[in-house]
Amino acid sequence: MSYLEIANSKILYVIVICILGLLFTQAIFFYRMARKRALELNISSEKIRKATKAASISSIIPSIAIIIGLIAISPALGIPISWARLGMAGSLMYEITVAAIGGKSMGAAGLGQAGYTPQAFANSVWLMTLGVMPTFLLPILLLKKYKTQVKKATSKDSTFQNLILGTILICVQATFVIPPIFKGGNGLLAVVVASGLMAILTYAIVKWKQIWLKEYALSFSMIIAIVAVILFNL
Repeated sequence: MSYLEIANSKILYVIVICILGLLFTQAIFFYRMARKRALELNISSEKIRKATKAASISSIIPSIAIIIGLIAISPALGIPISWARLGMAGSLMYEITVAAIGGKSMGAAGLGQAGYTPQAFANSVWLMTLGVMPTFLLPILLLKKYKTQVKKATSKDSTFQNLILGTILICVQATFVIPPIFKGGNGLLAVVVASGLMAILTYAIVKWKQIWLKEYALSFSMIIAIVAVILFNL
């Protein structure tokens, strides 16, 4: 039996569908909890609706990238595993890199290439799974203690609290923006176009009171950046 027969087997489809079903149920559960808490804080239903709409719209564009990634790696890893990895916590570059390392360590020429046996496929899946586990374990083990310490440190000084939150936000954004700036190429083009358009839309929102743009600014910036990169590479 070839590894692709295993990778696209019915049992893997069943397992993956169960996993994704659990994630979908979890998303609904947390949404209901968040809505209930928002109402307890006297946040109006209208604001909750707008926030939900904005979050839904902003999630569409990243989902397109996930679908493209699924199409890209499914010929090598099969649809179920690719679907599960990208549907939970993986990224295209991580999955390809780690899966290739897993295959090469078993003697394969590369991902899905000569010598990529069922054992090499299994090794790739294990490596992808184990490599991402700290992402789940660290918040479970350390997040509560971290939040307690942050709350303790900021309870007497709101300025310090704003500084910490602002620093965290900037650092998160920097992890996506800084690497393309130094590497150049398509990544830099996407950053320049997206940030430039976001600046224009922000100006329109503040100066011209185009409040409706708040819900679409991020999505517009991402779409135009993607189009710019595609046109640049034609």
